[in-house]
Amino acid sequence: MKKNPKVTVLLPVHNGELFISEAIESVLNQTFTDYEFLIIDDSSTDNTIKIIQAKKDDRIKVFCNDKNLGVIGSLNIGLELARGDYIARMDADDLIRPDRLKIQVDFMDNNPGTGACGSYYETFGNENTFKVDYLETSNKGIFPQFFLFSPIPHPGAMIRKAVIDSNNIRYDVKYIHAEDYKFWFEIYKCSSLANIPEFLLFYRISENQISKKYTKIQSEKSIIIRREIMDYFFSLFQMTFELKSTIEPKDIVRLKNSFNIIAEKNIDSGVFEKEYLTKIFTNLLYCFYTSVSENPIKTVIRFAISFDLMRFGLFSDLTRKLIKRCFYVQEFNYRLI
Repeated sequence: MKKNPKVTVLLPVHNGELFISEAIESVLNQTFTDYEFLIIDDSSTDNTIKIIQAKKDDRIKVFCNDKNLGVIGSLNIGLELARGDYIARMDADDLIRPDRLKIQVDFMDNNPGTGACGSYYETFGNENTFKVDYLETSNKGIFPQFFLFSPIPHPGAMIRKAVIDSNNIRYDVKYIHAEDYKFWFEIYKCSSLANIPEFLLFYRISENQISKKYTKIQSEKSIIIRREIMDYFFSLFQMTFELKSTIEPKDIVRLKNSFNIIAEKNIDSGVFEKEYLTKIFTNLLYCFYTSVSENPIKTVIRFAISFDLMRFGLFSDLTRKLIKRCFYVQEFNYRLI
């Protein structure tokens, strides 16, 4: 009886004829070879299927949806069909380094407590390319980043199938266009996350990206997720914090008092190291302001003032991010979500 492959490479696609061939070759050229390549075609109406069928490799397995289910439906089908110990995500317009699978498999094998790992990545496809190397690599460092953005690059992630199966974790349609953000947080709550500090993913920038086509919806869903993360954080210390639709100075004082209580409780519990607790407080303040619907200018001004009230000092980088978030600057959205 043929044994299951070590890895399932999962690639959903809908009308991806422009770039699907390059993406497939990027996977077939991997130095690690013990994998199945599961492609979920979401009822494409262009030449996607013909391009896939022209690739003669026994590792390629194609599943065609009877109707268009969207990326969430396609991904969940893939999670059910995957036979590998690990699931390596891949998008139909991206490329990966030839040793990506080997590096990630070695990492996951050596870190059995890790439920998923990502990596640094480099963009391509237009003149405004950049490298993303500011992602935290450790689980304790990743949690503070949850308050700012999705901390694991989705197309370059590797997932431990046993973790998502035993905890019944799947992509949730209620968080459409930010489903990976929610997915990573669910894994975090029952396992560990990590990023490998190497550039294993080449992320294509194009006009058809979800983060460019559905910026407003993605931002709205991300706000909901960040509120859930805030609730989760306070619950770790048996506390709650009601978030209102507007922010008044008294709310900042209330938040500051809550932080003081948490800091004292953390001394006894040791849930977070002191340096990470400070990052959490700083990022949570940002999260606090991006989760309300006030006038953007008023939000930014109050955010700057509140830094003094919280005695964090004015973090210019975080202020810049808040300004971009409040005014839906496109470049910021596709870089961080």
